[in-house]
Amino acid sequence: MLYLFIGEDNVSKDRKIAILKKENLEDNSYHFDYELLHADLLDPVKLKELLNSFPTRSKKKVIIIRSADKLSLPNEKILLSYVKSMRQDTVLVLDT
Repeated sequence: MLYLFIGEDNVSKDRKIAILKKENLEDNSYHFDYELLHADLLDPVKLKELLNSFPTRSKKKVIIIRSADKLSLPNEKILLSYVKSMRQDTVLVLDT
């Protein structure tokens, strides 16, 4: 699943993210299957590794990328390639 959050209403976005986490993560899996990333600080190697990894404790993993509009060109290419054949065990949220 892919979500795109656009706008300045961070309270509503955070509320929806909390719902997605509750729906997709087991209580004991937050440290293993949840990632909060910031696009302007994101290393392409780490992004590729996270997108290709499997969830460890839950049926799905949740990856949030804040400030997605600030992704570097290499990260954009990785993300576009991933989205074309996105895995069913990942919930990806792009926040801008």
